[in-house]
Amino acid sequence: MEALHFNGVNREQTIVTFPEQRQSRYRIVIDNQDNPPLEIDAVSAVGHGYRLLFLPQAGNHYHLQYGAAKAVAPRYDTAAIRELLRLGYAGTTATLGAEVAAAPFADKPNIGKLLDSRLLLGIAITLMVFVLAWSLYRLGKRVGELPRE
Repeated sequence: MEALHFNGVNREQTIVTFPEQRQSRYRIVIDNQDNPPLEIDAVSAVGHGYRLLFLPQAGNHYHLQYGAAKAVAPRYDTAAIRELLRLGYAGTTATLGAEVAAAPFADKPNIGKLLDSRLLLGIAITLMVFVLAWSLYRLGKRVGELPRE
């Protein structure tokens, strides 16, 4: 960022750009070094606006719940929605009511993650090697006990 106003020279570059972010708050830190204090009248932000297209079924009531500590962003196939928009599907504008805090969800054990863990795989392999070794040992003892002809 820079601004220069001196003897008819007026040059301003007061726009700061950065990659898209999804934060609820931003902090702007201006390092003005030893220069005179800046007079900042206003700060404005411009970014992408997002729309939600929801295809409700008539006669049903819907509630929106959101928020999760460990959520992973979903990846949807949106081809059908884009086609409806291209064909001029007229969506219904809706507004949200007052925000009401929902009861927090209790974290449930994730069995899929447990089954996919390296620790469980290591334990299973070690156990199988032990059972195989024990079985071979017992088989070797039986072979040694067979009568010789």
